Amino acid sequence: MGSEVVDTEHLLLGLLRVDPTILQLIAQPITLVSVRDAASRWGDRKNKVPSSFDLPISEDAKLVFENAVSLAEGHQASVVRSEHLLLALMTTRHHMRRQS
Repeated sequence: MGSEVVDTEHLLLGLLRVDPTILQLIAQPITLVSVRDAASRWGDRKNKVPSSFDLPISEDAKLVFENAVSLAEGHQASVVRSEHLLLALMTTRHHMRRQS
C-alpha cells in the first residue's frame, strides 16, 4: 500500500487475505477488494516504500496485538487466531475513538 508504517487497516487487510470469510461473522458486504480500495485512499502513496523493507508497527497496531493475546488467553487458546485479531481490532479501534 506504500505506507511507512504497519497500522490497523493493514491488519484488517491481512485478516481478509488469510481468511476471506472472517468478516462474514460481522458484515456481509465487506470484502478484501472493498477494504483494499478504501485503504488506498487512506495513505499517501507518493513515497511508496518497497515491500522488501521491514516496517515499524504503529502504536495502535501494537495495542491490537496485545489485546488479541489477552483475548486468546482469556479463551484458553494456545495460539492467537484470526478471530482474536478481528475482535481485538474491533474493540481496540472503538476504544481509541472514544479516547480522542
